[in-house]
Amino acid sequence: MATSTGFPFANQGQISPLQVGAILLVGLLLFLSCSSDDPPSASSSPSDRTMREPSLDEQLRLHRDLLNPLLAKIDGEDVFVLDGGSQTIKRFDETGTLIAAIGNGVGNGPGEVRKITDFLVRDDRVWVVDPRARTVSAFRPDGTYLSRFRTDHRPMRIGPMGDDLVLMQIGPDPSIFYRVDSTGTVVDTFGEIGDDPSGMTLYGTFGSHPQAAFVYAPALVSIAYVYDGQGQRIQTVG
Repeated sequence: MATSTGFPFANQGQISPLQVGAILLVGLLLFLSCSSDDPPSASSSPSDRTMREPSLDEQLRLHRDLLNPLLAKIDGEDVFVLDGGSQTIKRFDETGTLIAAIGNGVGNGPGEVRKITDFLVRDDRVWVVDPRARTVSAFRPDGTYLSRFRTDHRPMRIGPMGDDLVLMQIGPDPSIFYRVDSTGTVVDTFGEIGDDPSGMTLYGTFGSHPQAAFVYAPALVSIAYVYDGQGQRIQTVG
């Protein structure tokens, strides 16, 4: 799940649709956590986390390495940033030092992309979504290209669902969520726009939770949808 960081690459004074969706999704996950009977783990204690302001050197280093930052996600102590200027995923350590660039540039060759709209970091893989090429590419966190698969429709967003991936795609089918395995084989489809035209938008935030296989918070709409492992909507919050 994308989360905000202390790194200074956000647009000051502006809230994007993705940020609005992220705020709603965080609130939903907190709501689900509070309703759980399981005690919180020690690893999730706020006292285990430290936040600090980046130094001037770190700020200058980030501005030098990022052309047009669009989206940031955290994995462990590293921050992965979608850089729209270079169409790559930049990986920074906790000091703001660039340690990897994921993607081989703009094009149609192996590891190349035409337009990145989203990415997912999971299980030592970085999955990169390219709607113009209709592909999802897999890289190692060090930037090594592994493989890619093609999709029937234009994938816009990507998220986790159990051992599989969830793609939000634009196509003629009524469903907008496609559950696929690591090879791109479609396992299931769900989330028809007709279920709730006011809430099902193509912009929003994906997330997962132990009590739910998949959570979607549309941007600019005070609703979040919770799905089980079979793609059935089990709760609507908002």
